[in-house]
Formats: sequence, structure tokens, C-alpha cells
Amino acid sequence: MAFVLMLLSCLSIQAIALDPGTIAVPSITGANMDMPKPLITPPSMDMANSPTKVTVVEGKRDPFSDGSPFNETETSEADKVSGDWTVRFANRSDVSLGLDLWASGGSKVMGFGELREGLAKNSVSASGSFEGELLMLKVKSAAPKFPDQRYDGCDLDLVLANETLFGAYILKWNGEIMDEGNATAVRI
Repeated sequence: MAFVLMLLSCLSIQAIALDPGTIAVPSITGANMDMPKPLITPPSMDMANSPTKVTVVEGKRDPFSDGSPFNETETSEADKVSGDWTVRFANRSDVSLGLDLWASGGSKVMGFGELREGLAKNSVSASGSFEGELLMLKVKSAAPKFPDQRYDGCDLDLVLANETLFGAYILKWNGEIMDEGNATAVRI
């Protein structure tokens, strides 16, 4: 019985709460649905009498050419090193570096990869640029240091020849030189 009384009291409260109020007047006027008047003209069958411009470059016909020779775009040194590379360090079979490099404008190069020490892998980021034919690349750890880690960075000075990068490396720990020597990088 108490349940029924409580239910009836709730209903009476709701009935009081449903008192009608004033209807709000919209503050935004209606959208302008007027369409512009279309301009209708009679069709014209007159065609231009000028011939289509055809550009001939080195014996090739290209009607869409702007007059520039084919394959004129030069690839920069940075474009040539874009891709996946494996770097091997001379006299260090326990350490290797895998990098995915790409050109980032002009002579600049950037990328990411892994510095492998034995079975451990450390995520790294790479950035650098070309000065002439020399690629100067700084590789830094992108992950927290782990207990057995011996290196957290690497400086590479490399030259590209025959799809291979070769040059010198410096392995570092907390900014101090731990090892240095020759390095070779091949595309994978």
C-alpha cells in the first residue's frame, strides 16, 4: 500500500511539473531560399579556327606539354637515399642499424629505425643533410634506456656510390664517444 501511495505522489509531482510555459520565439530568421535567375543564352556552334598546339620534344609528341623537355626534373642526393637501409659497423658484428630514410626538403634527410645490440633493439630517429656529396646523419635513441644498453646514438658521415653508402661512424653513450670506425649501408 505504501508503494501505491508513493507512486501516486510521484505522479502528482510530475503533473505539477508539466505546467505549460511560453513558447520561445526563434531568434534566427528563416533561410533565404531565393535562387538566382539563370542566364540562358542560345547555343553557339562557332569553333575557334586556331589549330591545336602540339609540342614536339626529342621526337616525342605530347599535346599536354608546356614546352619543357621530358624527364628534366633532377633528383637530389636526399631523394637518392630515400628508402630502407641496413648499416653495418666495421669490426662490430654485435651492433647494426636499420634505418628508413626519406628526403624532407632540399638536401635534408630524416627517418627512423632500430639500433640493434645483440638481441636488444632500440628505436631511433635520424636527421641530417647533405653537404655536397657527404651525408651527415645524426641518429638518436627514441626510447627510454634499458639496462644492458651500451649506445644511445650514432653519428654517420656517408657517401653514396653504386647504391651503397659508405663512410665513418661514431657510436655514443650519453654524448661520449664509445666506439668509432668505418660503416657501410646497403639498401634492403
